[in-house]
Order: sequence, then structure tokens, then C-alpha cells
Amino acid sequence: MVRSVAFVTTLGVALMGNAASAHTSAEMMAITASLGPGTLTSANVYRVGIPRSNGAVGGYAAFETLPNGKSLLLADLRLLPGERDTAVTALRAEGMTVTPLGDRLDGMRSRAVFVEVLGEGDAVMLAQGLRRALTMTGTAISAQGRPSSDSVPFAREVERIMGRKGTMADGVLAIAVPRGSGVDVINVAAAGDGRVAGYGDLPLREAEAEPMVALLRSHGFTATSTRRAALDVVHFWRVGSAAEVASGLHDVLSRPSAAR
Repeated sequence: MVRSVAFVTTLGVALMGNAASAHTSAEMMAITASLGPGTLTSANVYRVGIPRSNGAVGGYAAFETLPNGKSLLLADLRLLPGERDTAVTALRAEGMTVTPLGDRLDGMRSRAVFVEVLGEGDAVMLAQGLRRALTMTGTAISAQGRPSSDSVPFAREVERIMGRKGTMADGVLAIAVPRGSGVDVINVAAAGDGRVAGYGDLPLREAEAEPMVALLRSHGFTATSTRRAALDVVHFWRVGSAAEVASGLHDVLSRPSAAR
């Protein structure tokens, strides 16, 4: 049985002060069977983009093996408004902690609601439970191939400005950005009319949160801070041209104040 967790993790990196243990090949194969192929980061976090067959929703799931041998799941799901209640109920029935984060990307043509999911237990059961919950929304996980970022014009421009390669899933470019001893994942998606939406979450100490919110806002991002246990999580997003969004992200994350 999956046991829900109350401690904070964000963007696929647990904030527990301990190095993550390595995933086994069997675990990664089982996660892939439920959710699709993922990427193992240098921090031993197995991150899977979750494409959805209606093209309007998606997100990611990140799995980390804890020192006690259990797995930690963080999923950040982007859902259609009509799916949220069904998804939240189904996820909680699977024993997971669910936090609806509301409508973030108001500038996007299709509104989206965001749901943060936390779980601890067996990696296979976590992945299967997440898939079952998503299936309850009536929109199956897509089995379609995932394009290379090289084939998506906005992705190429964002990668060039950020100076880092990313991975594509469900039309969302995810770029891993080292910050201190951890890794943050920045997401960029097409938002219609030639624009993109850049969004993500940053775990920070209480004294760091407000300066980061101010820095993000000075670069045109909407930013809010949410208290989670011992840390603040800064949620941010912006809709604009690929150059505007990527340049703002690059500048913010290059500042010394952004380092952990």
C-alpha cells in the first residue's frame, strides 16, 4: 500500500538532506511499462514526462529511491478543469497526497489546472496507481512517440538561449538546471499565436523566497510562494515569445541569489 507523505519535494528532487539511492533496472522498466520511458538524472531521480492522448494535458512524474529502500514520487500534473476533481479523488484513493495548485497559465489559449502529487512506497505500485488515477479522467496516457527537441522550433530557441538541452514530452520541453546540490526542472510549452509558456517550481528557504519572487516578477513572470513544511516553494510562470521567456529564465537562474 502506498503511504502518503507530508515532507516537501519539488521538481523531482527530494529535499531531505540525504543522497538518493540508485534505481534498479527492474524498477525503471516497471515504471516505463506504466507511464512510458523516462530519464535518469545525475541525482538518481527517474523522471518521466506524461503525454496524454488529447494533447491538452500532461505533466511529469519523478521517482527517487530513498535511503530506507522505499521510493518517493512527485508528480506535477497539468489537467483540464473538468478533470481535476476526478483526478484528485482517484489519486487520494491510491493513498497519495494531492495539492491542487489552481489555474497557473492564464495566458494560454487552453486553460489548465495544476495538481501536485506526493507518494511514498513501492515504485511499481506508485507508477501503477498514478496511471490508474489518470485513466479515471477518461484520457488515456498516449503511446505515441515523443519528438526530439531538435524538431520543435521553439524548443531549439529555448535550448540555445538557456545553453542546455532538454527533453520533449506531450509538447512540453523540460530542461534540468543544476542549482547548488540539486536540480530544478524548467518547463516550456507552446501557448498559441507563436508564444510559449514557461513555468516551474523552486524550493527555497524562507528568507530566500520573497527575493526570488521579486526577481522573477522583475523579469515578467507571475510568481507566488507557498509554504510547505520547512521550505517555501516558489511557483512561477510567464507567457511570451520563446526568446523573452528563455532569456528571463536564463537571467534569473544565473543570478547568485538563485543558488542553493
